[in-house]
Amino acid sequence: MSNFFWGISFLLISSGLFRFSSSVRIEEGFLPSKRDPKKKYRVKYFFTKKHYENKPPTILLTHGMSGYGIDDIRMTDVAISLSSCGYNVVVPEFEEIKALKITPESAQNIKDVFLVILEQEKLNTKNIGFFSISFSAGYGLVAFA
Repeated sequence: MSNFFWGISFLLISSGLFRFSSSVRIEEGFLPSKRDPKKKYRVKYFFTKKHYENKPPTILLTHGMSGYGIDDIRMTDVAISLSSCGYNVVVPEFEEIKALKITPESAQNIKDVFLVILEQEKLNTKNIGFFSISFSAGYGLVAFA
């Protein structure tokens, strides 16, 4: 039954009926690549400000094919909505997806970022999920197959 309430709260927040962006702390930074030492991924973290004894679950959220990448306001709204529901959300930027290019490298990059996230001490890496917007969802399915 608790999944039902989480789902309803996400729908209400993401629909704009409730707005709790003040309960979210946003940080920006870079994640190193495990595959290529010269490569870094720009990333935004959306941390829930709710108090937990343990770290809240983590969601890897990938942006869609938009020239705005992780700065797309629609993606930001989804990240804030998920974080407002009690999740820490990690949103990496994939340059090829942002440039509207379809390449096999995208699935490899998503997997690369996931493996780096698993080493982040500030995140709950034992309880992590994947959420994607639009076309990049297909890349995620390939990455985790």
